[in-house]
Amino acid sequence: MLIEQIITQQFSENVWLVGDPQTRKGLIIDPGDHASEIISKISAMNIQPLAILNTHAHPDHLAAAAEVQNHYDIPFYLHAKEKAVLKSAIPFGLVLGIRITRVPSQVIYLQDEEPLKIEPFEIRVIATPGHTPGSVCYLIADRLFSGDTLFRNSVGRVDFPGSSWQELKRSLEKLKNLPPATEVYPGHGMNTTIGQELSHNPYLKNGEWR
Repeated sequence: MLIEQIITQQFSENVWLVGDPQTRKGLIIDPGDHASEIISKISAMNIQPLAILNTHAHPDHLAAAAEVQNHYDIPFYLHAKEKAVLKSAIPFGLVLGIRITRVPSQVIYLQDEEPLKIEPFEIRVIATPGHTPGSVCYLIADRLFSGDTLFRNSVGRVDFPGSSWQELKRSLEKLKNLPPATEVYPGHGMNTTIGQELSHNPYLKNGEWR
């Protein structure tokens, strides 16, 4: 699997580009900014993007989504419980200093944890509410794209409207059951593994908010 990272200047959000080396098909995960850089990197990778997968709808994770979607004419996937968050993305972006002129169209709303197959990718959708009501993680092979649910040695904030620490704790319990070798590609910060987090992340070790 080919994986490329773009770190946005504002909020240092991770955009993940995933490609299959045999078919040269690809996925775009959380295009938070730098649409032109995303398009340029995809061209350099020589892949054809099939879809945009968003872990949640906060503006720092989708500011470039509409432009990238329009460029490739591809669907945008989001959990159904993120509808309200997506609706508020433009005004919330203004509060954060992120200018979003439009949000994606052609939205395909995921329901619960339905399996998602976008040839040649088989994607396990893991519902992980807490940071937002419809946050999800995407497991592709043994790679987990965790959005703002799980970071290296930390977890996502729960002080936004719709956030819930109780929900996040339950979501973290799900992730603790993944194989320790599972590689984690978070929405911010450095890569890690489930095993690393089980050993060093205080929230996975103790399940307590500090």
